[in-house]
Amino acid sequence: MAKKEVFVTYSWDNNDHKERVIQLTNTLRERGYNAEMDILQVQTETALDFMKMMHQAMTDYEKVIIVLSPGYKLKAEEFKGGVGQEFSLILKDINANSSKYILVSFEGITDEIYPLGLKHRDTVDLSQDVGISRLLHKLESIPEFAFSEVGIKKKHLTPKQIPSWPEGKILSTPEAPLQIIGIKHSNLSSSQIGGYYKRLEKSFYIEVKNIGNSSIDEFNVEVSLPNLIVFNYDSDLPENRVDGNRRIFTSTPDRKYFPGQVFTTFPIELKITAQNIKQLIDDKILVTAYTEQGLATNEFEFSELLIINRLGREEFILTPDHFVP
Repeated sequence: MAKKEVFVTYSWDNNDHKERVIQLTNTLRERGYNAEMDILQVQTETALDFMKMMHQAMTDYEKVIIVLSPGYKLKAEEFKGGVGQEFSLILKDINANSSKYILVSFEGITDEIYPLGLKHRDTVDLSQDVGISRLLHKLESIPEFAFSEVGIKKKHLTPKQIPSWPEGKILSTPEAPLQIIGIKHSNLSSSQIGGYYKRLEKSFYIEVKNIGNSSIDEFNVEVSLPNLIVFNYDSDLPENRVDGNRRIFTSTPDRKYFPGQVFTTFPIELKITAQNIKQLIDDKILVTAYTEQGLATNEFEFSELLIINRLGREEFILTPDHFVP
């Protein structure tokens, strides 16, 4: 006797789920597949023997579509009702006839739908646009992708020679498609006595430009500062760590940056006092941008943060002499 084409089995979780199974079965029939399910058979056969139907689903059909769902998982693992009895038959047969069974889901691929015996098996996600196409390929046993035949002859490959490292040269790294273009800063507040500073609070950030030919969204920018600075921990400081006598702040993008666009790091707020300006004034702010393509570096004199522009006066750089001893 010729085998029937497709049987769709499922758990009666609720009316909505049942309606989707009916819709799936009908869609397959509209596309030329002789798909059947319990409701169709009930309409064509009076006094249907459900136990016999389940057994025939495993033996008389070329393909069996198993609609996974939380209800199916529960009944299968507890071997409860018709699903439980059917599941015991599937477990005995699926390894010997794995191409016969097709697992599908209306609700995405999660652990909530898999009974233990079916976990980690390939499943067609019908919540995705490509789901129905994948299902039809499986029903026809036709591959989704036409891979090339294996070539007659492999291409001859030779190892790339590694040149010796010349003495006195510094190891370089590939350049990133980023350019560290500048530092922007502003005064937040200050405390003065008789024209001398007791404390100056600053905020600054670094600008990094995408100079490549494509968008980039996976990179880190590290800003390295002397650790003797007093940081304003009342503000939301970016992620940071201590490395020796430096404190390193890390900023990462939360979106893509297209060619020509500029990324700005998280603002860093700090306090400059008479106690630390003598050491800071000759120090540097070191900036490194890391990408998969390589890295970009730049450095700025710390004195750039000490530039003051008072109304009606030219810019000048603060020195230790401008602070209360």
